[in-house]
Amino acid sequence: MSDGTLAPDRKRRIAGRARTLRERLDAPAEGGPAVEDPEEWLAEWRDRVADGDPAAFRRRLDHLGVSESEARAAVSNHGWPEGEQLPGWVDELESVAADVTAADRGEASAAAPENVPFVDLLAPVVSYAREQIDPSVAPAEVPPVADAMEPWLYKRLARLSAHPLFVEFKTYVAHHDRELALAEDPDPPEDDRRHYRGFVDAMLGDGFVRFVEEYALLARLLVTTVRQWVSAVEEFSARLAADRESLREWLGDGDLGAVEAVEATGDRHEDGRAVLAVTFESGARVAYKPRPLDVEGAFYDLLDWLAERTDLPAIDRPAVLAREEYGWLEWVEPDQCSDRAAAERYYRRAGVLLGVLYALRFTDGHLENLVAAGEHPVVVDVETLAHPELPDDRLPHDATPALRESVLRTSLLPVHRPDSDRADLSGFGSDELPAEGEQREFTAVNTDLMDMESVEGDAETFENLPRVDGETVAADECFESLRAGLRAAHDALESNREALLAEGGPLAAFEDSEVRVIYRATRTYGTVLSSLTTPEYLRTGLKVGCKLEALARPQATEAVDAPWSVHDHERAALERLDVPRLTMSTTGTTLRGPADPVAEFATLSPRAAVEQRLRALDATDRREQCRYVDLAFGELSGGGADHADVTGGRPVGDPTPLSDADARRAARRAFDRVSAAAVDDGGAPAWCVPSAHRDGGVLIEWMDESLYGGRLGVAVFAAGVAATADGSVADDAAALAADAAAEVRNSVADDDAHESLGITGVGGLVYGFGVLDDLLDGDYLTDARRAAAAVTDERVASDDHYGVTDGAAGAALALVALHDRTGDGDALDRAVACGEHLLADRSGGRWPLGTDDRPLTGFGHGAGGVGYALARLAEATGEDRFREGALDAVAFEDGHYDAGAGEWADLRAHAGKTVDGWCNGRTGIGLVRLGTLTALPAGPVRRDVERALSEAPTDRMPPYDHACCGTASWIELFLRAGRQLDAPRYERRARRLAGAVVSGGDEWALRSGTRTRPDPTLFRGLGGIGYALLRVSNPDLPSTLLFE
Repeated sequence: MSDGTLAPDRKRRIAGRARTLRERLDAPAEGGPAVEDPEEWLAEWRDRVADGDPAAFRRRLDHLGVSESEARAAVSNHGWPEGEQLPGWVDELESVAADVTAADRGEASAAAPENVPFVDLLAPVVSYAREQIDPSVAPAEVPPVADAMEPWLYKRLARLSAHPLFVEFKTYVAHHDRELALAEDPDPPEDDRRHYRGFVDAMLGDGFVRFVEEYALLARLLVTTVRQWVSAVEEFSARLAADRESLREWLGDGDLGAVEAVEATGDRHEDGRAVLAVTFESGARVAYKPRPLDVEGAFYDLLDWLAERTDLPAIDRPAVLAREEYGWLEWVEPDQCSDRAAAERYYRRAGVLLGVLYALRFTDGHLENLVAAGEHPVVVDVETLAHPELPDDRLPHDATPALRESVLRTSLLPVHRPDSDRADLSGFGSDELPAEGEQREFTAVNTDLMDMESVEGDAETFENLPRVDGETVAADECFESLRAGLRAAHDALESNREALLAEGGPLAAFEDSEVRVIYRATRTYGTVLSSLTTPEYLRTGLKVGCKLEALARPQATEAVDAPWSVHDHERAALERLDVPRLTMSTTGTTLRGPADPVAEFATLSPRAAVEQRLRALDATDRREQCRYVDLAFGELSGGGADHADVTGGRPVGDPTPLSDADARRAARRAFDRVSAAAVDDGGAPAWCVPSAHRDGGVLIEWMDESLYGGRLGVAVFAAGVAATADGSVADDAAALAADAAAEVRNSVADDDAHESLGITGVGGLVYGFGVLDDLLDGDYLTDARRAAAAVTDERVASDDHYGVTDGAAGAALALVALHDRTGDGDALDRAVACGEHLLADRSGGRWPLGTDDRPLTGFGHGAGGVGYALARLAEATGEDRFREGALDAVAFEDGHYDAGAGEWADLRAHAGKTVDGWCNGRTGIGLVRLGTLTALPAGPVRRDVERALSEAPTDRMPPYDHACCGTASWIELFLRAGRQLDAPRYERRARRLAGAVVSGGDEWALRSGTRTRPDPTLFRGLGGIGYALLRVSNPDLPSTLLFE
């Protein structure tokens, strides 16, 4: 039997196999065991760091100072460099191995926790670790602290080694009892631990040495884990001994007694250090944080200062005992609210907290950092307070302006991320943390039947939201209190700004403090660390070294202007199982953490960035931030009206009909807001738009290229302004239109970017470019024809949407409009193909237009729009088959007209709402009938026109103003009716509605967007409102809602 001694050759093999990619490059080895398929390793490295790009890979190699051939040689063997001294961890591994092989199985595991996989093998490692502790650092504290922290070590060791140990165990069982090993559901043997005991005995003999040689990186990390735990016990014990008397006085609980329990919480940083939840025999609890707590103390003092100086409600605060390199925080116990009124007060305080943390540039308000202590929301970790201003090109991830510059950055409000499976972790949005993916679970632990399964992990519930009688009170139930608190805090901070910033004021306490800089999402690091629990990554250091290279991709591909030293810091931290931590002084701009601190990493110091934020507080910013609360919670609560529901609507009042001059001025104000919100996207204007997602949270999306909701629609609006203005206004609008359209031109051939045939896709491109050719200098018809060429027979045949918004009807309308402009026979042929597809798939006047294939009414999504497309085709071709199809659509919709209600039924899945907009309902159907008066028999069409005009409410208008579902579509209906039917009363109605729309200045009602980040789009935003106003004063502009 082995005594655990590692022969020199074996030490060299283990050390060589455990070397990371970077270590192999820094000190190449010749000879040694060959690496299988070195070309595959090189290819994996290239893919991870450069996404396969040879130029980017060369940049990485140049930085490392190696050629590709030298890199290939470095990954070709597992040798240890000749003449290089072996690392110290190898000798310590030998000491661990000696203790393991000398251990008595039963004796070693007697005091270990239950249900720890392979506890009999981990127990001697734990015993070894305890023997390494220097008791002289704090003789009275070390024994109970070591006892209390021992479960943490077991947990870390089990997480690291259980999977590879299980692989070896199953191999052992298969060798001794193949039937038992391979059986799917075997009967328990009489002695169900016989093979387990045999495996443990084998491992306590020679098996452990062979195991650490095979899993060399695991051996290295095992030593790292032991070393970190020993250091943590010693450091914590010494600090506790030094502060015990201060803690006793501070906590006011008399004699604290010995440490009874210690629980590590959160991530590990800076060589295995973690926040510890400490419980003493007296029952007193405290949080120990192994970092300076100056910022915590200053923040809680600031909250007290505001409560004393203003009308803001006081917020309970934990006491802080700060030392130079660490500190103690009073433990905050969660508690319920006494009643619903207390829950409302919680959310008012939550709004205050949101406002203060926004002003102080806080970024980490996730649910685990917030405790609901009755009616008091308490933030227990503010290390990311005063986050510095970092240039976009410093960060390895995109951050939209709306996220960077708003209350959303606090992480207290929910943000919906459609491209991520990340759950809502916001402090005020959720109290449940779902398990990420499948978790590893062991069953029949430490028996012959032990198995490892991948299971859906259990969600973890936090106590960050208020509860009444055990039931959580969600923010959407109290969002008005939340918003009121935010508004009050914003006003208080603005009115006390100079006192806050004054010398000796509350912010002076933040001077020269350390704050954390978030360079990359912690979740990214977690993904890397979780791989270090699987056999494939634990055998050698090569695979994890390649995986870590993915973090260097932003530098290699020149996507960021961050020094390589930042990546080196990340890599070194992760190699020792830490989450990297970067910091900055509140009064500096130098990034700390890398071996060589990075000067001028931030454009503004944390203190200067906070001052800039405070000086920007005004009424406009207050409305902006309150709007995000509405988007996050108000829509869920019913505070935001449904876009199609006009049962309540808004009162029209008694506005003055809008004159031509006022209409043009209002349209230009809309244009000014659209222009001001544009950001530079590589030379092209771009817009990011916040909105309320139907599943909850604020959705922030960059606009696409489409006519309906993207850049082309904005270009059409800007072109309308240019065509109806003069001087610098016309020049600026034309320039914006051309710049926006230029980016769309580049995307015309991208089928993936324009999957839809309707106006949200390729049909919108065809039509939008045609309008631009009408209104701007330059040839846009070529672009329209290029887009038209994408309406192929194959795409038409595969269309299953049919309608104007997403289907063949939208493409047909656009192609007919192109034919009208140019006489282009190919465009008409493609339109006819769309029409034939619509005729072939109809049943009477019914098309499967709904999400569940139900037939629908309406322009945008229903039979009305399909019928309009067929009517336009009938006019263009003279073919009766299209006219008959259009009449079928009219008959279908009229079959769903409710004479008592004066409206057409909404047949979508939701019911009980009065729908009235372009997309669905009376207004869109009225526009369809006006558009088909010359193409179809006048009787039924004219009757429906009268229905739409006469039944429209005179005392109210939709809750929103945009063109798709709002008042802008009503304006178009009455404007078109007045001019087409020579009926001035309808045009006066249109101008009166337009007067109501502009009565609030430029505060238009939109479902999405904010004051500084408005929705600029043609159908859902300011673009459509502005274009409708232009049409009031300029009837020659083509009607985009009728695809003229």
